[in-house]
Amino acid sequence: MIVFRIILIVVVSLFSPFAMAQLEGIKICLDPGHGGQDSDDRPTDLGIGTIYYESNANWESIGYLDTLLQNLGAEVKITKTTNDPDSPDRQPSLADRVQVANTFGADYFHSFHTNGSANKSVNYSLVLYAGPSDGVADYPDALTMAEIMDDELYIYMKTTSTSARADIPFTGYTNGLGVLNNLNMPGTLSEASFHSNIDEG
Repeated sequence: MIVFRIILIVVVSLFSPFAMAQLEGIKICLDPGHGGQDSDDRPTDLGIGTIYYESNANWESIGYLDTLLQNLGAEVKITKTTNDPDSPDRQPSLADRVQVANTFGADYFHSFHTNGSANKSVNYSLVLYAGPSDGVADYPDALTMAEIMDDELYIYMKTTSTSARADIPFTGYTNGLGVLNNLNMPGTLSEASFHSNIDEG
């Protein structure tokens, strides 16, 4: 259920700046966050005999979104080729993901994530863009996109709150998020909702 809801939200967000215009000639790079059930994959026991791995849902969602966007004429590149836990290609470095987008010549980059917490009642949405302060983005279109996604996530994911933030003040890292650093195009990273939330799981 959560996978299809997230896909709907991202699709709506992606199309809004183009006012549902023809996507022919538009290059979009999609980044399924994390990879292959590695240590940072935030495994979460859903309490129903199932362990949720964030990368599995990210990978599945990106696959559907890839098809939808291509059917609308966009050219799509995904930053990795597999999420197989046994494959060395399951989790490219952040720099490698950026390089894929730059080499592809993408018009827009989006890194797809869900959030997790030991507190199973927490469930807010977050969209990050590269920038030195909130409301100031390295690429103005990234801020526009983040604000569109932000609104859609809140409405359709039914989260308790949501925000669009610049990566540097949010993370406290001098250079912000590695996956948004050095992009040659507008880029965003979404944490659509908390997969650890009781209602989401």
